[in-house]
Amino acid sequence: MVTVLALALVTAELAARIATRPRDALMNDTLVGLRDDPLLFWTMEPGYELRMQHGGNVFINSLGLRNEEIDIPKPKGIYRVLSLGESTTFGAFLNVDDTYNKVLQRVLNAEWRHRSPAIDAVEVVNAGMGAYTVWQSYVYVMTRAENLAPDMVLVYHEINDSLPSGVIDAHNFLYRLDTTDRKIYERRRPIAPLLGVLFHSRAYLLLRKWILQLPSDLPEIRVTDRIDRKKGEGAEPRQSNVRPNFIQDWTERYAPRVPRRIAASP
Repeated sequence: MVTVLALALVTAELAARIATRPRDALMNDTLVGLRDDPLLFWTMEPGYELRMQHGGNVFINSLGLRNEEIDIPKPKGIYRVLSLGESTTFGAFLNVDDTYNKVLQRVLNAEWRHRSPAIDAVEVVNAGMGAYTVWQSYVYVMTRAENLAPDMVLVYHEINDSLPSGVIDAHNFLYRLDTTDRKIYERRRPIAPLLGVLFHSRAYLLLRKWILQLPSDLPEIRVTDRIDRKKGEGAEPRQSNVRPNFIQDWTERYAPRVPRRIAASP
């Protein structure tokens, strides 16, 4: 029985890999370049490259970071700063040399490293990840930072912590609209090794995508486009046919939950 089941799973996996492309298993096309992670929820795909519209390339190193390859163990004489955060830290829409991580690295190497004879160079490692919250950066430090041996950790976060985890996918029953990152983490932690295997299975990812696209009782993300009221006309808000101001709407609706998320953090 076990042999038959194992053979069936292997056959399903081979068939899925022959018949589909990796992007076919993604929840939507905006997730190209990302991969599932059991505890961090998502990370960048090592080796991913993207030519940006505004010029410059995004290159992801073997550790899943937008950074040059990093020497492990850390060489003697290197003062390493681990820079954590979300898309601002990652440098969305910026050339890599224009991110604040690279600016800081240049400044520190030019003006600060000479103050200590033990420091030959300063490295600022860009560990920013799009849409990350403080909790995800905390988990990154606890699970990934040790190998990098940082001398300093720099953290920058802003609006993402005011959004519910359900912003990842409003129809995904795995991400309830009012749950916290910490609750998702605690739910996943006991089965993290199993999830690590499943997230590398094309057949599983396709099955998950199909299940999560089934009708759901979770609320839709619906907003209204509030047009300006002209004096004397009293125009009413109307339903918009164009993509609304997503961040503004979610902030208005869920900002009151910020204290709850902060209270749930360590």
